[in-house]
Amino acid sequence: MHLLFILFFLVVPPPGPVLAQAVESPRNIILMIGDGMGFEHLKTAGYVDNQGRMTPPFTCFPVQVQMKTGSLGDRNDSPAPGSVTDSAASATALATGHKTFNGILGMAPDRDGRLHPVINLMEAAEQTGRSTGVVTSVPFSHATPAAFAAHVADREDYGSIARQMLTTSGLDVIAGAGHPRFDDNGQRLRLRVSYRYVGGRNLWGELAGGRLGNDADGDGIFDPWTLVDSTETIRNLADALTPKRLLLLAPAASTLQQKRSGPAGVPADAVSFSRDMPTLADLSRAAINRLDDDPDGFVLMIEGGAIDWAGHANQTGRMIEELDDFARTVALVERLITDRLGWDRTLLLITADHETGGLSDGTWTSHKHTGTPVPLLARGKGAESLPTLADAATGLVDNAALGRWLLQRIMERPSNQESRHE
Repeated sequence: MHLLFILFFLVVPPPGPVLAQAVESPRNIILMIGDGMGFEHLKTAGYVDNQGRMTPPFTCFPVQVQMKTGSLGDRNDSPAPGSVTDSAASATALATGHKTFNGILGMAPDRDGRLHPVINLMEAAEQTGRSTGVVTSVPFSHATPAAFAAHVADREDYGSIARQMLTTSGLDVIAGAGHPRFDDNGQRLRLRVSYRYVGGRNLWGELAGGRLGNDADGDGIFDPWTLVDSTETIRNLADALTPKRLLLLAPAASTLQQKRSGPAGVPADAVSFSRDMPTLADLSRAAINRLDDDPDGFVLMIEGGAIDWAGHANQTGRMIEELDDFARTVALVERLITDRLGWDRTLLLITADHETGGLSDGTWTSHKHTGTPVPLLARGKGAESLPTLADAATGLVDNAALGRWLLQRIMERPSNQESRHE
C-alpha cells in the first residue's frame, strides 16, 4: 500500500453524518478560489446586482451558499477555533479538511499541539489515477497553491515550498508568477535577479536546464518539468500537444498585473496593462489542455490570488481588474466544461479563502483579513449534495467541512479507474 494511503487513514478524521451520504465521484474537480473575495467585492465589481443576485458568469450556479473561514489562530497561542484566518490556514482547510494555525501549510496539530503533515486533495487524486495541477495569478509558491502541494510550518519558507512542489509533489501542472528574471511590468531584469519564489539559484538552474523533477506517477521513471515562460507559447498550449509535466511561469516577478507600475488609486483599466503577459485564463486553459488528456480525470485548483493583494492595499480599481480577470477565467472554465469535459463528469466550485479589506458599500474599512463569510458556488456532478454541509443554525458551510467533502468525493473513485501508483 502506498505511503499516502496509509497517511490518509491515519490523519483524516472519519467523516461526520453529513459526509456519509453516498455520491458518485466526479471524474474532474475544478476548485476556483478568489483570494480575499467577499460578496462586497463581487458587488463593487458589478457581479452582484442591487437585489443581491449574481450576474454573469456567476448566474449559472444552482448551489449558492456562504462559507465560514475561521482558523485556529496564531501558532504561539492556544488553539482558538474561529479566529480570523490567513491564506495558509484557510487554504489548508480547503485542501485537507483540517483546521490549522495561521501561517501553516499542509500540516495540522494533534491533540498535543504537535504539527503533522496531512494529505491534500492533489495527493488523494493522484492515488486514484487522476492528474493534478495548480494555477495562480501570484507566485506559484505562495500560500494558496502551496497548501495543495506542500507541507511546511512557515508559509514564507518559499525555498522549501518550491522545492517540495518541484521535486517531491506529484503535480502535473504548476502555473503562476514568481519569475526570477522579470520585474512586475514584465521587463527582463539585468541586475538584482531574485530567486525567492523558485527555490533558489541552484534549483532554478536545474529547472531551466530541464533536469528538475521526480518520479511523479510511481512508475519508476524520472518525470522532469518542462519550463514554459513565453506568453506566446503559453497561449499556444491551449490546443497544442503538451509535455507530461508543465511549469507555466509568467514573465512577472509577483503578479500578472496588480503590481505593475502606475498610480494605484485610479479606476479600473485606467493604467495600461503590462504587455505580452498571460492572463489567468491563458494559464488555466493551457493547464486544462494538459490535464484533460488523462482518461481518469483530474483535480485542478485555480486562484485569483491578486484580488487579495489589491484588497490589502485598498486599491478598488485594481481589485476590480483582478476580479474581472477571475470572472473571465470562470467563464472560460464554464465553456470548456460545456464543450469538452461535460457537466455530468465535472464538478466546478467557486469560493474564497477569506475576505480582505472589510469592504462595505464600496468603502474599505481595513487593510487586513476579516471573518466575514464568503461565497461558495457549485455546479456539476455531485453539487446538489453540497448544501447538506451547512450548519443547521447558521446556514454556513465550514471550509474544513468542504475540504473533507472534496476528499471523500475524490476517494470514491469509479470502480473502473486504476490508480497510477498501483
